[in-house]
Amino acid sequence: MKLPRVFYIAFGGVSALLLSIAAVIFYFDQKASNQYTHIEGVVVRNQFVSGMARPIITYSWEGKELTYISTTYTNPPAFERGEKVELFVNPNDPEDVWINSFTERWLAMTIVGGIGIVFLGFLALFHYLSQK
Repeated sequence: MKLPRVFYIAFGGVSALLLSIAAVIFYFDQKASNQYTHIEGVVVRNQFVSGMARPIITYSWEGKELTYISTTYTNPPAFERGEKVELFVNPNDPEDVWINSFTERWLAMTIVGGIGIVFLGFLALFHYLSQK
């Protein structure tokens, strides 16, 4: 049974779009990690909301003590109070910070890219089965 062309366009398009988004996320992550200053911060506490936790981290920048509140919630908490973490700080805007951790750097890219690979896999599988 031959699959309709719209099927290939839909699955191929969704796969290409998702994989492209993952590639763009990767590009900007790498660009920022090379341009941002790497410093160490300390988790002062975890803020809990609906059973999920996000770390609140203090760090020093040019003699000032600053605080970063992560936007990534996890359960269980990703960091413990007092734990030292590597931060990437934008030298032009020291409040533009992110943690060098899997959830902050790679999670979105992994999810989007993984779904794109699944769509590509289904497209290949359906194409293979339609040739029989």
